Amino acid sequence: MVMEKQNSDTVLINELLGEYIAAINAGDMDRWMAVWSPEGKQMPPGAPARVGLEEIRDGNRPMFDLFNTEMTVYPDELRVLGDHAYGHGNYDYAMTPKEGGRAIGGSGKFLSILKKQKDGSWKFAIDCFNDNAPPDAL
Repeated sequence: MVMEKQNSDTVLINELLGEYIAAINAGDMDRWMAVWSPEGKQMPPGAPARVGLEEIRDGNRPMFDLFNTEMTVYPDELRVLGDHAYGHGNYDYAMTPKEGGRAIGGSGKFLSILKKQKDGSWKFAIDCFNDNAPPDAL
């Protein structure tokens, strides 16, 4: 894993990534939406890019409404370049239907670009991800 020397920005970005995952695992869409910049762009597999908070929320509503999700992220690299940063790595997930049924799961990779906000915090500006294979029933 290639990580920059810990400084205040990398600490904040790692906390933001932790919040991203904690919000998904808690099923808390509002909490998850708080990690995005207003002009954020999500680039999911097999679908058009979702631009802005409204499209990101609408596109992810089924995941939060229909599933209990457990996700783990394994960052490989984080680099801060002024007011922007990028990170990439891998993830595993399992999604269990809230109304019962078999869970589905898989693993994949991600590349994220983050943007420093005027208040010094960091938010996701672009998040691109895709699974390594179609999800499997667990």
